[in-house]
Amino acid sequence: MERLNLQSVTDVLRDGIQIYAIRGVTVLSNFGAMLLLALILGIEDYGSFVLIWAMAAVTSSFVSLGMPVYLMKELSIADRWGKDGVGLGYTAAMVVLWPAAICAGFFAIASIPIASASLELWGIAQGDFALLLGLAYLMNLNINLSSIVYAIGYQGYSMFQRDAVPQLLALAVAFFVVVQAMAQPATLVLIGVCILLAAFTIFVIAFLAFHHFRQQYFGDGSGAGRWQGAFWGSAVLGLAWAQIDIVIGGLFLSPAQLGAYNILRRIANLVTLPATISNWTTIGDFSRAFAQHDREAVLATNRKALVLGAIPGFLLLLVAIPAYVVIDYLYAFPEGEGFFLLFLMLLAQAGIVVHFLAGTSILSTSGLETSAMFCRLAGLIAYLIALAILFALIPSAVHANAAALFAGSIVLYGLVWLVVYRNHGFDSSVGSLIWPR
Repeated sequence: MERLNLQSVTDVLRDGIQIYAIRGVTVLSNFGAMLLLALILGIEDYGSFVLIWAMAAVTSSFVSLGMPVYLMKELSIADRWGKDGVGLGYTAAMVVLWPAAICAGFFAIASIPIASASLELWGIAQGDFALLLGLAYLMNLNINLSSIVYAIGYQGYSMFQRDAVPQLLALAVAFFVVVQAMAQPATLVLIGVCILLAAFTIFVIAFLAFHHFRQQYFGDGSGAGRWQGAFWGSAVLGLAWAQIDIVIGGLFLSPAQLGAYNILRRIANLVTLPATISNWTTIGDFSRAFAQHDREAVLATNRKALVLGAIPGFLLLLVAIPAYVVIDYLYAFPEGEGFFLLFLMLLAQAGIVVHFLAGTSILSTSGLETSAMFCRLAGLIAYLIALAILFALIPSAVHANAAALFAGSIVLYGLVWLVVYRNHGFDSSVGSLIWPR
């Protein structure tokens, strides 16, 4: 990989202005909606809301059977479009029917006393769990539909659909609930999101039905790539990793602590938003390059992903540190709990994500889905081990949680980098832009 120079950076960033403009609307909508939601609900009710939201997101990945990644990968490869592409009936069964059956099975299991007692550790009653499952099912359906929308050419809209629509719906419901001064606002917001998200998915299905996309993109399934359990495992572990500190934190943090932690984590994750835009933009390019065994195209896509995601990301990291003064003023965090130190720890974890940003996309599009799955599993195990150790050593539970997340990130993304390097022979990290190997 050739050494980075100012002209090449300028060219990529100039070409990426439109990408940031279109996709920036999505990521900023997601970011702004949840932070406004915290202001509207208050830190404690927001903590209760975000725990159910995080658990629903993890559950949605479990009921997804890995189909969002599978659909995006298969429908992005031009030579598999047409009569021998992915079967539409098979897709409908895997996206609509099986997830519904799995959710019903989860609800039945929750009626068993030992399972019910386990849910009570998080303070979740049977009715709350039914709401969680409904939200998880609708989240999964929306994400699968966004993969199809992506494949038929509406990349910007599909990202907005996947990453911003549910959050904006939650914000809209929260405004209504607070204005009406209703009791149990967190629960009512979740119910409202389910109703509106169901209506939204019906609208998307109607849009796709009138688009006449079936003949071009779907077929009898004879030429489609084989579904792999790794798609499922990787999706579950990916969402579990994204929410693990919130879900596990719900066991030992108060709703107010969890709400404050999530607010700071979301603001720290603003550093990774350019990386999210970059990965979403380049995943189709990676799929085509690997399918055609075009090493030069793979290297060029990796370079593009790093420039688009890392340079703005690290600039945001520098801006975020002094911005804490404004954050603390808006949310009035309790004094004496070390929230500024917590914020710095979460920013450091976000920096790790940015440094290794392209690795997971490379694994998921180059036939190394199983490796990606095991890397995420290793990261989760490292987080849990680190949390068990640090919980005994660090008096503050929120700081122990953040430190464990940082340790897990080092393990996860370090292993991803190593697998890419050993299998494809190039450095997928930001370091490759400065010191090409």
